[in-house]
Order: sequence, then C-alpha cells, then structure tokens
Amino acid sequence: MGWVDPGPGCELALGRFGIVGGRGPENRVNLEMSTIEKRYALGAGVVGLFMVVLQLVVYLRTGVAPVGVMLLRFFCYFTILTNLLAALVFVGIGLRRSASASRLTAVTGYMLVVGIIHYFFLRGLREIYGAERVADEFLHVVLPLSCLVYWLFLVQKSGLRWRSAFGWLGYPVLYILWILVVGVLTGFYPYPFADVNRLGYARALGNGGMILIGFWIVFMVLILLGRKLPLSKKLPS
Repeated sequence: MGWVDPGPGCELALGRFGIVGGRGPENRVNLEMSTIEKRYALGAGVVGLFMVVLQLVVYLRTGVAPVGVMLLRFFCYFTILTNLLAALVFVGIGLRRSASASRLTAVTGYMLVVGIIHYFFLRGLREIYGAERVADEFLHVVLPLSCLVYWLFLVQKSGLRWRSAFGWLGYPVLYILWILVVGVLTGFYPYPFADVNRLGYARALGNGGMILIGFWIVFMVLILLGRKLPLSKKLPS
C-alpha cells in the first residue's frame, strides 16, 4: 500500500479548519484507489451535482422573487452548499485527485448533519411532489448515506485526531455568519430555527450554538469510529 505526504502546500489551504492539509497520519493520501472506489466516488459526485441543479431549476420555476434574489436565497441553504461541497470532493476523487481522511471525515460529518436536521426538524413541514421530492430525498437522505458508506469502507481513518473536530467546525461557523449577513441585508433566513425576525438574535444564536455542539458530537463519534474500526480493505480493481 503506497502512501505519500501531501506536502506543505496542502497544509495552507483551509488548514486551520482541518478540512485540507495537515501533517498527521490521518492526512496521508492513498494513491492506490481501486476502479470500484473511483467509480463510486465519481457516480456519487455526479449525482450530487445533478440533484443540486435539479433543485435549483425547481426552485427558480416557483418565481417567488426576481432571479438574482432567488439565486442568493438558494445558496443560503446549508443543504445546497454542503451537497455541492461533497459532490465536488467526490468528483475530484473519481478523477484521481485523492482526498485526505481528515477532509473526507469532515465532509461526511457535514452531510450527516444535513440528514439528521432534515429528519428530526424539517421533514414534513410542507408537502412536495415530483422532481422536487426526488431532489429532496437525494440531497437529504441518499447522498448523506452514500458519503457515510464511502467513509466506512473506503477511507483509511485510524489516524484521525480528536482535536481535528474543533477545526472542522470552521465551515458551519462560516455558514452561520453567512446567513446572518444575508438576513441583515435582505430579511431572508433559510431555516425556521435561524429566523432572527421571528426569534430574535438571542434565540437564533442560541440555536446556532446548539447546532455547533451537534456538529462537534457527530465529529467526535466519527473520530471514535475511525480509531476503533480496522483499516478499510481496498476493493479489487
């Protein structure tokens, strides 16, 4: 099994968030990807991109606001941004751009939170049908589970470090700041638990803090599993 150090260049890009780079064993890059692994990653990535585009088309067809405003609102949803992030990472893997265990664990955690929040807090708030229902199920259920399956069976993760969980919180923190800025400027908040107009800043920020704690718990569970599970076996080419 061949391993290479990603080098100092990788450490600089998003290194503070622990998503990219780092010099620990969890960030060594496996270059011996099987054909099945690459096809799985590429397929998941392409499907993810397609579902984001499908959801965008469905959303724009509602015509609830000018196109520019709707595009801004569309990219305020954590589900959209996170699925787009995961899809790009997996397309990269499918095109032979290896990803570190740290980055893949962070992305898996983000996608799991997408699924968890949707299942417990958002599912069933309104009836959806047709293409919107298909996109919704893929973005909130199928693709998060696909990320988890890939992480469980195809990522060498025994070297994950506990302190990485704090770095991975950088992305959700930036997201919270993003929707607050957009909300102040436009009055639009993408989720009921973030609606400052209805809840006030104290409750909305409190909800954000609870969600960050939820992220941290998910990350810690993934690190625990990664350190306890045996090294994943590579599938035959």
